Amino acid sequence: SGPSGVHSCLYCTATKTAMQDPACDALPRSLASLKAAHDAFLAAGGHPAQAKHFSNCVRPCLFPVEPIDVCIPVLHLDLGIFPWLFETLVSECKRLDIAVARLAITDTNDSEEFKKLLSLAQELRDTELIHSNEAAIAQARLDQYQWLALHQQSLPEAQLYNLVNTLHAQYRHSAKAAADAELKAQNLRSKLEKTSIMSTALSYDC
Repeated sequence: SGPSGVHSCLYCTATKTAMQDPACDALPRSLASLKAAHDAFLAAGGHPAQAKHFSNCVRPCLFPVEPIDVCIPVLHLDLGIFPWLFETLVSECKRLDIAVARLAITDTNDSEEFKKLLSLAQELRDTELIHSNEAAIAQARLDQYQWLALHQQSLPEAQLYNLVNTLHAQYRHSAKAAADAELKAQNLRSKLEKTSIMSTALSYDC
């Protein structure tokens, strides 16, 4: 009978209230159960007001397709959810931009706080770039090391030994640099979250 029915789910007989419980043990629908419920609905007089007593099966199936084989209408879900999320994000970004801009021009103390925020943000970007670069280098050295393991028999022993030692040293250096950069980035993110200007900006009613 549609999304307003008590048993509105296409895939099971759960009620709207039961759907709120992840542990709901409603029976799954099938072509046979849909037909049985519809036949019972008609036998009882076919009154729409009684639809909830027959799993809301007020009309026969249009196509002989099992409910489990029916795809969820993802496009319709996205068209409803995404615009709302995007507009909310844009609105919050605008509000924060205005709040930070106000703080930047209020007085000397706020201006210093604003500069501190910008400095932390720039340092975080630089650190994240270092982490990305070093992680990529470490992965490249690991790939080369694995390649050597597969082709070691085709290389002279002395050359293989030197390559392995070199790659191992470079990998350890880059891996440590990447780990150090990630730790530093985490600390910077924590500082940014605790910076007074952020809490003040988020409290503005723009």
